[in-house]
Amino acid sequence: PPRLLIVEDDPTASAFLEHALRVWYRTDTVGGVSCGVQQAIDASYDGFLVDIGMRGEDADGIDLLELLRALPEYADAPVIAVTGFVMPGDREHLLETGFDAYLGKPFFQSDLLTTLDRFFSHRHADA
Repeated sequence: PPRLLIVEDDPTASAFLEHALRVWYRTDTVGGVSCGVQQAIDASYDGFLVDIGMRGEDADGIDLLELLRALPEYADAPVIAVTGFVMPGDREHLLETGFDAYLGKPFFQSDLLTTLDRFFSHRHADA
């Protein structure tokens, strides 16, 4: 199965993502931008789920996207914004910034899997 890095500072959201993906994806989770970059360098990932607002950090998910895109191995990897930024225009802004997809919190497991199916076709349609 594809391997995803979840970059999420909220432990509850991280646990939900890990649980929702456990059957179809291998996941690792880190709680911040600097850890996300280091983990992406240390391991190999097929895609990323990135929270935008990172509490207690000078960098955010947009900064992480830019850092990932600067790494040749991740220039074309799917990076999905998973965020509480759900005001009018947030979706459009994040997609224009370079995210490949957007999921506004809260969302259902089916929304998450449908979004990932756009990039990874390894799941059975009836799963």
